[in-house]
Amino acid sequence: MSSILALSATHLAWITESQETDNLAYHHRGVALKGLHEAIGTFSRENCDAILAASMLLSWQATEWYVNYFGEYESQG
Repeated sequence: MSSILALSATHLAWITESQETDNLAYHHRGVALKGLHEAIGTFSRENCDAILAASMLLSWQATEWYVNYFGEYESQG
């Protein structure tokens, strides 16, 4: 759930350019990563779909952040 909240907050922060919403997205990513770490430690048939979904959502956000940050950084200098 936290990975979905993080994705949603990241999208809202990008649209509204709100630092507070961006901070909220950062918080939810941290919660999601902690939960993912714990879930991987108890990997099973019951939680494998949730682990996959959270991993994909968090990976996508990390890629978007990298492209946005470094794409802008490289074009400036």
